[in-house]
Amino acid sequence: MFSDEKIMSPLINFSNKLAQKVRPYHFYFLMVIYVLASFVFQNGGIIHPEISTRMPVYLSGRPLLETIFDPNVMEIQGKYRPRQLSYFFDFLDAKFIEWCIVNGWPHFLSLTHYIGCLLIAMLLWQFLTKKLKLEMFASLCILALFVFSPGPFLAASFFRSAKIGVALMLCILFILIWPHMRIDNDVENQFPFKPAKKIIIFLCAVVASLFDEQGFFVVCLAAFFSWLHYENMKSKHFLSLAMVFAMVTISILIYNYYLSPLITYGLNGYYPDFHYQFSLPWERLFSLFFLQQAILFLIDNLRFFLGNFTQLQAAFVLLAMGWLIDLQLKKIGNNSLKRMFQ
Repeated sequence: MFSDEKIMSPLINFSNKLAQKVRPYHFYFLMVIYVLASFVFQNGGIIHPEISTRMPVYLSGRPLLETIFDPNVMEIQGKYRPRQLSYFFDFLDAKFIEWCIVNGWPHFLSLTHYIGCLLIAMLLWQFLTKKLKLEMFASLCILALFVFSPGPFLAASFFRSAKIGVALMLCILFILIWPHMRIDNDVENQFPFKPAKKIIIFLCAVVASLFDEQGFFVVCLAAFFSWLHYENMKSKHFLSLAMVFAMVTISILIYNYYLSPLITYGLNGYYPDFHYQFSLPWERLFSLFFLQQAILFLIDNLRFFLGNFTQLQAAFVLLAMGWLIDLQLKKIGNNSLKRMFQ
């Protein structure tokens, strides 16, 4: 019978040799493999039922602003939703598909999706190798898990650019905010919060909110938890973040209820119907059903990212991650940060 050491030693040695040969250009090679493999596997993409309604509108020659500010056309049954920025990128996708078909390359794949995923991968590559100082081999393995997970790999068919736009903006926001999330006592002196960065954070949060309501929801949560962190840590950085995200929240509400309807009326001669927004079942927001679905959704995202684990295995990984984080907090001795999560 072979011992564990005899089995693992060759694998560890092979991994170490492979890690020494990894170079930065391997990142670009991985991205090319991702795009080509995704394109071939999807065989031109699929036609979503909504596309038969919206694609002709995008290609009709109608003025762009009139199109994207016409909720009766852009949304099912005219359900007004303030995500006109995503309609703009959908329009670009439609024009790209039209150009490809005219030039003998028919498909229904989203250029916005691939560009968004590639930009996220590039940002993560810089973050992993430059900020976290991980080895390039380990960083490549993490990025391979990302680009070949179901979302980036299988969701490239032309439908809506809203979700990939939100994901890209949130990735940028995380990288901008990350230096200020360190738990060093001297972090405010090491990483001053310059006005230019606050403006960039504000703009990215606004763009995320204009892509989709999910972006707006995350911005609202960011404002709330930044304020909580300030109350616990008395960090001026998080007070600034809470104020920036609060300003974004107010700006998007003004845009949703006043500015966008005025633009819609000016371009198309009618005010949008708010019935969809006002008729949401808010009384069910804190029901156990939604909590259960949210937990299952989190577990599913994790298990698909890690190669289609079972739900039980993914739940175990989440618990293990929480346990490791708790150990790290105890090791650092930052009791105030730990109290925030209790």
